[in-house]
Amino acid sequence: MPSAGEPLVGPAPELPGLYLAVAHPGVILSGAIGRRIAEDHARLLPFA
Repeated sequence: MPSAGEPLVGPAPELPGLYLAVAHPGVILSGAIGRRIAEDHARLLPFA
């Protein structure tokens, strides 16, 4: 679990190409985390 107590989802600014998805209750939050990752990837990596 991240020290702030909140899930950590998003690109790592200090390491280009690394995307983090860390949470303690991963099974409970998997749907919401998956949706967030899909939305971020659609925004960050548009289809050509």
